[in-house]
Amino acid sequence: MDFEKIFKALGDPLRLKILELLPSAPSLRSFRHGCNVNQLVEKLKGTQPNISHHLKILREAGIVCQEKVKNNIYYYKNNEALRQAGKFLEKLGD
Repeated sequence: MDFEKIFKALGDPLRLKILELLPSAPSLRSFRHGCNVNQLVEKLKGTQPNISHHLKILREAGIVCQEKVKNNIYYYKNNEALRQAGKFLEKLGD
């Protein structure tokens, strides 16, 4: 896991806001759609290119995943990657 990439991605206030809005990835038992770009643009009062750019950075860092359903792409938090980053930070505090 590339913690440097994760922490760099988390260093932007807009990306943190995006993460706050995204649901966790759905389990096989409880499928639900995440947020698509248009929903995030509306909630954050941003532009589509800007939100898409930040989602790309979050995806490349591995802390956001996506799923295509018909013509929409939905985004979710990758809780496992976020947990691993938290564990890494805890180790630094020991």
